[in-house]
Amino acid sequence: EKDETFNDIRKAYIGDENAVVIKLKEQTKSSSRYESVGHLVIECDSELQKYLAFYTLTKFGIIQGRTALFVDTIQEAYKVKIFLEKFAIRSAVVNPEATQVYRKSAVRYFHAGQYDILILVRMKYSFKLKLSQVVNVINFTTPQNIQDYVMGANKLGFDNSSVLTFVYKEGARVSDNKEHKYLENLTKKMLKRHNRSLFVTLPIDWIEVNRLKGRVDDILCTLSSKKIKDYMGNEIKKQILNNKRLKEYFDEHQEEKDILKSSVESEYKFRFLNQNLDFVPDYLLPKHILASAIEKKIAGGKENLASADHITGLTNDLIFVQRLNSIPKPKVSKMTLKYEDPKLLAPEKLEFTSGRKLWKLKHKKRVRKAIKKAKDGYI
Repeated sequence: EKDETFNDIRKAYIGDENAVVIKLKEQTKSSSRYESVGHLVIECDSELQKYLAFYTLTKFGIIQGRTALFVDTIQEAYKVKIFLEKFAIRSAVVNPEATQVYRKSAVRYFHAGQYDILILVRMKYSFKLKLSQVVNVINFTTPQNIQDYVMGANKLGFDNSSVLTFVYKEGARVSDNKEHKYLENLTKKMLKRHNRSLFVTLPIDWIEVNRLKGRVDDILCTLSSKKIKDYMGNEIKKQILNNKRLKEYFDEHQEEKDILKSSVESEYKFRFLNQNLDFVPDYLLPKHILASAIEKKIAGGKENLASADHITGLTNDLIFVQRLNSIPKPKVSKMTLKYEDPKLLAPEKLEFTSGRKLWKLKHKKRVRKAIKKAKDGYI
């Protein structure tokens, strides 16, 4: 009875003619957008090495254009943001716990060009993040499943774009290291879907990159969990003060507004700190970042896997790899030159110094006043 019913339905749609079945060979199948972009991996031994590689790629213009950076936790997102701020690199965090207006404004300013790096957390947002013309996607922490990885790769807007993933090696000097296992699972999923691994490991020359290790280590040591929480609390206070809905309330309660303002940590008093980090002297410039040519390694050791020759050619066409091969020097702004050693500059190019200040310098007196701490108020 089931066969008769199926034949009746088949005749109603097709008739007496036989259905045409087309079988596509593996070579005739068109590659998807996900397969056309580059999938790059940087293996690190420690957290310092990860931040060092990220700083080098960002500072020397290898990571240019709109960049979406993914992390697992909100604390890690703000840690990356503070780290970039120390080196005069602007970025924004789309905090899932913040208001929807604040999150949408961060994405809008990102598209307007005020920020080149948008830091996202792998959490479900209350609205769909629509990012356009993204050149780079960075997985600062390795995705735990293929769905998170594909979600980030789909944000790319160009065929010669790339997904860069930082992975801790097995035996790395970090607590609770499972990232190498996550990468193995991602590789297995790729082998199952595409019959090959799409990952390309970048051979970083750590001897050259370690020239910048000192300044990165100094900044990373200051990023304690307490400082990150204070920074997050400072951001919330700024959002409260800038909220238009609370404007009338603060106009009626001026004392509460003044107390909240005094508790907000001012950025003005830190204007002279870390300004020398914006300038990279010649002796710290790495001659090259890659230790050798990029080679495609197929994981799994299977003989029936598809050839990866076209993937190697694709890797060389990526914007990211082209910038790696020719490292540009970092831009030097006019403000940076003010903090050079006065002994190396001509006296007529130095800023004017008053007689009182010269007297203080001569007699080893304090030139600037001590910075006062922010007042703590209670409502």
